[in-house]
Amino acid sequence: MIDRDAIREQVIFYRKATSQQERNDCLYQIAISLNLLRAIEVEQITRRNGALSEEQRQRVLGFIEVYFGLDLGRS
Repeated sequence: MIDRDAIREQVIFYRKATSQQERNDCLYQIAISLNLLRAIEVEQITRRNGALSEEQRQRVLGFIEVYFGLDLGRS
């Protein structure tokens, strides 16, 4: 079961983030919580110091926008 409150809290942190690293950290936590990443992707992200690829970033943002009905202003 998805903990919607925890995800919304991470979304708030994402919106308030002042650096790309903070936004990446929030998206990574959301992706892990929602099980949106495959194991190999987690290893790759770890090697990139927590940086999601653009495709992974868009996948997480898209899921949040559709599932939770939240506009995160992705373009």
